[in-house]
Amino acid sequence: MEPTLEPPDPNQIADQIKKPTIKSSIFRTYSDRLYPFLLTGLVISSFGLLLGTFIRLFTTVTTQPATNQPPINQPVNQPVTNPEVGITPNSSNPNPDVISLAKFEQIQNGMNIQQVQKLIGSEGKLLGSSNTGNTTGKVYWWQNPQGSNAMVEFRNNQVVSKSQAGLQ
Repeated sequence: MEPTLEPPDPNQIADQIKKPTIKSSIFRTYSDRLYPFLLTGLVISSFGLLLGTFIRLFTTVTTQPATNQPPINQPVNQPVTNPEVGITPNSSNPNPDVISLAKFEQIQNGMNIQQVQKLIGSEGKLLGSSNTGNTTGKVYWWQNPQGSNAMVEFRNNQVVSKSQAGLQ
């Protein structure tokens, strides 16, 4: 014979629904204690992000490299002196154009220092050099009497980047 299944008593179902389970009562107990910790964590995280952003902004503003661009109210054809780097325009150069835009555009990545100096026709000024492990880096600078200039960065005696301001 097959066992008979009786329908559940509606009163028992209602009691089971109203009766909290262990899981839900634990959640309620700990959730009251959890909110202050979550709120404190959120406040600390927000403060840390704001502080990090402020420090990043402050260090970016104070450590930006000095540019050799003239102030807005200074005519472009006048030489610019950069006292932070100790660079002054080369007014004693008999050649009025040490470097031209055409010469600058011929400089290619991979060229060595001697090739660039021969192309420009001048040694340029060594602004800085570094040695890190097996890597050496050098930055050379050429400036025309009018203030236009070019910089070339070498890594392991090869051009890796170049920049210019005001060359014609």
